[in-house]
Amino acid sequence: MSGDWLRRIIHRSPHTERAPAQEMDDKASKRKSGGTAGGERAQLNTYDILQLVLEQKETGHQGSCPRAKVPPSGNRRMSFRMPDIRKLVGGMRRALSRSKKVSPPDPRPVATSAETHVPSKRPHHIKADILPWFANMHDAAQLATHKQCNDFIEMVNNNSAFSPEKRQLLVDTAIEVRDANLEALDTELQALLALPEFADLGSGVLADDEEAARYKALSQATEKKMHDCIGRFARLCTLQCEHRVEEQAKLHEMTPLSPPAQQALADFRQQAIEGAADLEAYCRFEIVHGQPIWDPENVTSHQMTFSSSVNPEKQVEATSSLQAQGLGAYTSQAPRNRKASSAVVVNFFRSTFSIGGKTPLDVTRSGTLTEHGLEDETERREATQELVGQVLDVQSENHLKGMTWEEIEALGENDVIEVKSTYVGLLTPDRIRKWLRKYDTLGNIARGIHEAISGSLGDDERKLATETTEAYEHWNGETKTYTVHGPDGASREVKVRYRTSTFNIPNNVLYEQIPGFLTYSRKLRRANKKSFEILSADVRGKVGQLDEEFAEVYPNVSPEERRQLNNLTQLRNAKRKQRQAVSKKTRKSGGRSSSKKKFKEWQQTADAFAGQLRELKADENLSAEMQEALALMDESDFIEDLHLDTEELFKSGIGRNVKSMDNNRSALASRMVLLSGLASGQTHFGCRSGKDRTGLVDIEMKILLVARELYGRNLSYREIERHPDIIELRKTMTEESGNVRDIITAVMGAAMGINSAGSASDPLQERDPRDQQKHIGYTKASQAFSRVAHRPPTNPDVQMPVGFDRRDQRNQPIVIQAVAPAA
Repeated sequence: MSGDWLRRIIHRSPHTERAPAQEMDDKASKRKSGGTAGGERAQLNTYDILQLVLEQKETGHQGSCPRAKVPPSGNRRMSFRMPDIRKLVGGMRRALSRSKKVSPPDPRPVATSAETHVPSKRPHHIKADILPWFANMHDAAQLATHKQCNDFIEMVNNNSAFSPEKRQLLVDTAIEVRDANLEALDTELQALLALPEFADLGSGVLADDEEAARYKALSQATEKKMHDCIGRFARLCTLQCEHRVEEQAKLHEMTPLSPPAQQALADFRQQAIEGAADLEAYCRFEIVHGQPIWDPENVTSHQMTFSSSVNPEKQVEATSSLQAQGLGAYTSQAPRNRKASSAVVVNFFRSTFSIGGKTPLDVTRSGTLTEHGLEDETERREATQELVGQVLDVQSENHLKGMTWEEIEALGENDVIEVKSTYVGLLTPDRIRKWLRKYDTLGNIARGIHEAISGSLGDDERKLATETTEAYEHWNGETKTYTVHGPDGASREVKVRYRTSTFNIPNNVLYEQIPGFLTYSRKLRRANKKSFEILSADVRGKVGQLDEEFAEVYPNVSPEERRQLNNLTQLRNAKRKQRQAVSKKTRKSGGRSSSKKKFKEWQQTADAFAGQLRELKADENLSAEMQEALALMDESDFIEDLHLDTEELFKSGIGRNVKSMDNNRSALASRMVLLSGLASGQTHFGCRSGKDRTGLVDIEMKILLVARELYGRNLSYREIERHPDIIELRKTMTEESGNVRDIITAVMGAAMGINSAGSASDPLQERDPRDQQKHIGYTKASQAFSRVAHRPPTNPDVQMPVGFDRRDQRNQPIVIQAVAPAA
């Protein structure tokens, strides 16, 4: 009996509950109409306005959005020679020695020299994707204006400093100012759309870095206008209210505003102006959060067909699925949470991949699990532990779904189920951003290494990685009780003990560019080593289990089939010994070249094994027992071979050398996550936002599974990038797996592509992996939208958007409801 009869009802995590479709439609219509408690105003949705204006401006650009290849325009690769390292260290030492004597740095942006800021080789995304981004910003400004108006009315009505007649006067004035402000916003929108940049947004891609830079500047200017609009309402509203009261006092002998009332207006004005950026971000969060993909019952699936040039008659059908597990989106533009009681895992998705009638990949992914929005270290650690606890809750639920009700009933009162949880982080634990937070004078040096370094708490990936590791260590060995209700109305309390392990495997350009001594972390290295020992033991246990099942089936096959299995087993054993020898020699020398000859010998044996296995599987006269035996051998061999490949990358140090991985920065991370999912069970992985680096790993894992199905074996990191089919496989997987369109739309509110610098294709012909994805024009985010602007620190006084207040019941236990299986 399968575990499909289990259905989740979570009271401790009410963020998984969603408003009915009608309620969401009501919210959308209310947002479009601009209706508030103080009055109503008919108004088009911003996206409708955008489309309306574009229809008038464009001629022949509506409809399809063809992809285009974009010529390269520079190279941002950076190599570090010993003189460069000495210069870097010397500069840091001098800066550190002066740090206590110098005056505060100039807050203006640091200009980058031509030597350190070279335009990147990035294909840019389709122009039509720009429209939803600007629409979201304008809609957020509209919602923020309405919210400010409502907050002002609530403040006036609840403040005893205002008399009843003054309250009505101030409410009417606020509504008038709100409507005037929204009209001004529409005027600004029309002026924006009149710019030449918006004349041809219906099709094509951004042509070059210069055009992308124009849109980046336009986006930053637009966001500033939105913040100015929100602040303008607060300023004009309070000043106009004071003026109206003065007029009425003169005309009707009304008393003027009292000092407390004047102070209340001044306080509202100051707080509203200072919190404009935060309020706009919260409102944009609410807009993005209203998308159907955040409905926990919604599963977004994409079906794909893959073929092979090596084996043309072989075609594989596969399905890539994504399902939201969290409350909603978070980006660099949206605020983080403020305390443990409201902490929620950002961009939390379940990713599955089905192929060949099975689902070998079922993992969860998210943004960082460290609550970096909290300055207080104790509060931050508590909130991070809460976030990790939420991941463990979902993983425990998934584990219990795989058990039958009979297995649940058979548990004794003191029985404890162990749930193994593996976390793979993709962060770069550099010391530079850690030091930058302490010593502002390091800013010039840091930005010379990488322009994205900002020095904010959320930018310190070293701290994010170590605190997440500490949170998992906190939960390791802890026991929690879950309540499971059976199909007949009975219920059982089940004790679950967490067994956690954590990895941190960086996979971005920054990690490659920074010297190793600046990214070394004893804590993370120790956690990686310990976790790999646990993973290796899990692999041996999984392979042993499959081999035991094979041994049980083996006596039941015919003598001829037994002879075929014996030949196949001998070939597999020879292949295993050859691969172990390759891995041992590579780890000993720390490089690939010394084991090149042995690897070619392994390739020949591996291809022979895969060929024989494929021929046997194609035999229609095979018995059911023989088919089962072949399937068990195939699965056992794949996991074992994947483990040896991963071990070689991990223990030899090759995982840091992108050239040794044929320019695929995600080679080690993807294999680590996939191997953990196959051997250890519950696996979670993520980067800072949970979209770019995490998306690349998701794509690469699924490519490995497709390659196994097409070619009958695991393709090593040494050969997969040189395979004749890899470009087409990666192109299809990137476009159709949901990582480019669905995840980015769910997170950012617009399908702006992912930064695919960690991906690779055709490394023998292309030197820079950022130029190797030009076959897939829109998969990389353009420079205009990779990071629109750096927001100021979040104002804790701004109320969180709708949805967070539903988390008041977090302390209640998780209840898993079992329903009767379908007949």
